Amino acid sequence: MTTRTYAVEGMTCDHCVAAVTIEVAKVPGVSDVIVNLEHGTLTVNGDAPEQALAEAVDEAGYALVMRRSGVQIPEAAPRKHVASKRVLGD
Repeated sequence: MTTRTYAVEGMTCDHCVAAVTIEVAKVPGVSDVIVNLEHGTLTVNGDAPEQALAEAVDEAGYALVMRRSGVQIPEAAPRKHVASKRVLGD
């Protein structure tokens, strides 16, 4: 299982976190989703294609920043600003 972290543009509140979490959790191949408001990041466990993740974040109303070589994205950490959803069955 692969763990990938992306920046998400446009999130400003807990509603934003919930919207991104819900949409990304629907993507086939995603087994765990962590959205961190403080860092503006999305961490995904699973084998879902990046394009599918980008489309899900777009559906929620935000923009996924695809990783570029040499760009370091901060790890999701503080639990008080994190929504997590485990997807069953994957």
